[in-house]
Amino acid sequence: MNANVQGKRVMGPVHGFGQLWQKTYRIRFEGARVPDTTVIAQWKSNFPAFWPRGNRMYSASTSLKPGDVGVINTNAPGNVTLRVHWYLRDLRRDVSFTFMRRGPPLGGQITFSADEEGDATHAQIQVLVRANDPIWEIGMRLGMSAAEDQFWLTTLQNVAAYFNATGKPVMK
Repeated sequence: MNANVQGKRVMGPVHGFGQLWQKTYRIRFEGARVPDTTVIAQWKSNFPAFWPRGNRMYSASTSLKPGDVGVINTNAPGNVTLRVHWYLRDLRRDVSFTFMRRGPPLGGQITFSADEEGDATHAQIQVLVRANDPIWEIGMRLGMSAAEDQFWLTTLQNVAAYFNATGKPVMK
């Protein structure tokens, strides 16, 4: 893994080619009130367990920590395996964490957060990415974007289910 990741720079969302893709996915926990700090602590401790089946994360540590670097293998449409290098930032350690991505196919950041609003707990994923080249930009427009949407919506349902909550994830 180190040969693929070590020394590589992360790419912010301003780098790359084509459209800047900005999406927000959110779920309201129904049937369970969980402190936002607990949601984030468990999300970081069990991060890849919440993903749809067939996707893997490789990291030096078992629990996510600031500065961690690793590789994510995800199954894209057509059973293509994508390897995404990531770097973890912790800006608001107790209620959010952010992956800086280095592709292919995309560069940018994904922020995972939780909050307590009124009488409910919410979990949220904010994606801000850009394709690395024209081929990946075409792929985003032809189905990769929709596949990513489904990936994160399923992840949110799995996070809620971990806390014995239900809810319908939405994309804003």
